[in-house]
Amino acid sequence: MSQIRVNDITDSTGSWSSTPEQIQQGRAKAWVTFNGLGTVAIQNSFNVNSVGDIATGRFSITFATAMPNTDYVYASGVEDGGGYNDLRGWNHEASSTKTTTVFDVYQVHTNLSPDDPERAHIVLFGD
Repeated sequence: MSQIRVNDITDSTGSWSSTPEQIQQGRAKAWVTFNGLGTVAIQNSFNVNSVGDIATGRFSITFATAMPNTDYVYASGVEDGGGYNDLRGWNHEASSTKTTTVFDVYQVHTNLSPDDPERAHIVLFGD
C-alpha cells in the first residue's frame, strides 16, 4: 500500500494551508439524515450504523466505528415535522446515552413538547 506523508498541505497559490492534524480534527466523524416520522429510515449517512426510534422525538444513533472518546459535539437541523412550521431544537440530556458507540438525542418544539421530524440531519465532530 502506498502512503503520502506530509507536514503541510497548501493550495496552488501558497495562500492557504492546513496540517494533516487540522484536517483530521476538523472533518465530520459521523453524520446522518433520516426520516423521523413513522418508521425511522436512514436516507444517507457516514459512520452511522443505525438510528433507533426510542419514543416521540427521541432517537438513538449507533456509530459504525466508535468515537475515540465522548468529548464529541453535534450540530443538527430538521425539516417540518409534527405539523409545526416554526422553530424546533435538538437536545441531549446529561442522563441520556452518550458513549463512544451510541448517542441519544431528542427533538422538542418551542413549547417543549416532543416532536418527530419529517427529516432530521445530525453531524458529529470530535477527535
